[in-house]
Amino acid sequence: MHAPVISISMPAYNVEKYIGEAIESIVAQTFTDWELIIVDDCSKDKTLAIASEYAAKDSRIRIIKRKENSGSARLPRFDGILSACGEYICAIDSDDAIEPEYLQKMINRQQETGCDIVLGRMRLCNQALQEDGRMIPDAQYNMSKIFCGREAVIATLGGWQIAMAGMLVTSDLYKDYVKRNYNAIINAVYAD
Repeated sequence: MHAPVISISMPAYNVEKYIGEAIESIVAQTFTDWELIIVDDCSKDKTLAIASEYAAKDSRIRIIKRKENSGSARLPRFDGILSACGEYICAIDSDDAIEPEYLQKMINRQQETGCDIVLGRMRLCNQALQEDGRMIPDAQYNMSKIFCGREAVIATLGGWQIAMAGMLVTSDLYKDYVKRNYNAIINAVYAD
């Protein structure tokens, strides 16, 4: 079996309204060496059926169905990360859509810098799915900045200067983090 370059972990719970667009944004990527792991957290709507339709059409998409609802996106996200086969892992929520060049840009940036974690910019939308002008980091933020250790942690606290959603992380680093924190009672990085 071919191990993809990027594994995408997507937690899903009752997102029938959004999951099709999220999956389609991944299928439309210009970088095609990926796998998408959708972890259904016991959805009560058509989320699982919609995801299964996409999986039946694209062998790069796999579905994991949790036995019981976890109560947040954290554990399903972690389950996807732990089952990932790729060299890098990117966690994308089931109500997010990414631009067609997103994965290619993330891989390019990783190759340019050699960083273990590459963060992107998140544009926020209103409930009508229209961009509302908010971004994390904001438009003035220097996206070429490279953080080390403590500096990166500080940038995620308080004002949330950098977005953790959609980050690209080396697989070993991400899996090690998840294994150490899977059962943690408090986990601010992956709280809802």
